[in-house]
Amino acid sequence: INHAHPWKDKKCNTSCDGLSSNEKNKVSYWSLLSQNRNFRWYLLSYLVTHAGEWMTYIASLSAIEHIHSSNGHVSRTSISFLAILRLLPSALFASIGGVLADSYDRRQIMFVLDCTGALVAWLYILSYYLGSIYALYVATLLQMTVAALYEPSRTAIVPSLVIEEDGLKKAMTISGLAWSVMQAVGSSMGGLLSQWVGIQTCFAFDSLSYLVSALFIWKIRGRYIPVEPDEEPQIRHKTNDSEENTKID
Repeated sequence: INHAHPWKDKKCNTSCDGLSSNEKNKVSYWSLLSQNRNFRWYLLSYLVTHAGEWMTYIASLSAIEHIHSSNGHVSRTSISFLAILRLLPSALFASIGGVLADSYDRRQIMFVLDCTGALVAWLYILSYYLGSIYALYVATLLQMTVAALYEPSRTAIVPSLVIEEDGLKKAMTISGLAWSVMQAVGSSMGGLLSQWVGIQTCFAFDSLSYLVSALFIWKIRGRYIPVEPDEEPQIRHKTNDSEENTKID
């Protein structure tokens, strides 16, 4: 009589519950967030950054209305220019951001650009203090340029943070959901804070959000250097969670 436990039969590719080994290796949303520390820091950085950007956008609209009202007239054209300036850098500088992401450590690029964004946010405060819409346009153009340079590195680093194919799909889903949530949360925060604590304080919060995001990016362990497809397999990154080196073809 064979007393071997059916679950431990090496010839059996499925357990008694009918699940294959591939199905058992699937990554759940909870395990992705609870076990992948680097992805958690990345996601927190993503949430904070987008909340700050949307908060600044609403505060910028309030600033334009306030500056115009103090001058005794209202112009909707200024708001249209603001919207154009927010979209223009993405078309002009996204390709440059792609070159940076393909040439340097993506984590370091994100950290440097977060720190740069924190400085740029103070230009909003200066423009509001001076009552200059043109200075506000310059601040918007610079902030969106930083965002355009930042986005390719942010997108490219995710496959290095989440190696498993199934986990990567879930990571992209979470990122898309986070963008939608922060669009609503950041916009709401911008309107409420502009009313309660003032427009300048809103801009100060945006600067702080960049610094918090930079801190989260700094806490991601490893180096994330791009590798050419025709090169020999190289170490993609090495984290403190494991001493094993992950290679890519």
